[in-house]
Amino acid sequence: MTDKPEYRKGEPVRHKTRNLREARFEKWSKSGKRVGINHNFVWPYGAGYKTDYFDPKNIVRDSI
Repeated sequence: MTDKPEYRKGEPVRHKTRNLREARFEKWSKSGKRVGINHNFVWPYGAGYKTDYFDPKNIVRDSI
């Protein structure tokens, strides 16, 4: 049993302190210690997505 939160790929999430636009769960890192979040980093000027890795305690589910 593990204490990692269960996320599904494409599930909407948000960061507790940073303003990530259109953020979705992508994957766990190879080490399993970080969460990969795919987000739009050029908002409001267009659509450019990249995956950044964050500490899982700073990521929460977002209800759209």
